[in-house]
Amino acid sequence: MRIRRLCWCVLVVLVVWMAAPLPMTSAAAQERPRTADDEFLPIDELPPDERLPAAPFLIAAYSIAWIVVVGYLWSIWQRIRRVEREMLEVSRRIERGSRAPGASPGRTDHEPGAPVSRRSTSG
Repeated sequence: MRIRRLCWCVLVVLVVWMAAPLPMTSAAAQERPRTADDEFLPIDELPPDERLPAAPFLIAAYSIAWIVVVGYLWSIWQRIRRVEREMLEVSRRIERGSRAPGASPGRTDHEPGAPVSRRSTSG
């Protein structure tokens, strides 16, 4: 349970960190006024400090997506394993109960319409 909570906390921190806007200084924002001629510049002509490479963001986004998918599949796998163990235990209990002397699958100890007493079973 602790591992699951830790994984979710790490995931939330990563998502919040990736969603946080990049800080932009007011000097950089007011460096020069925009005109119609400089609306589009090829990336090769931009100064190095104004370039924003997309590769790190793309890798981070795909990494987070794959971590979420793998985590979800792992949780499904764990739940299926638990259900299979429970089904195996139930089938063992059924086999042990049907092998008891004098027990038959269709036999009941009460008459139809009579109230059924509920016994508490432990173990």
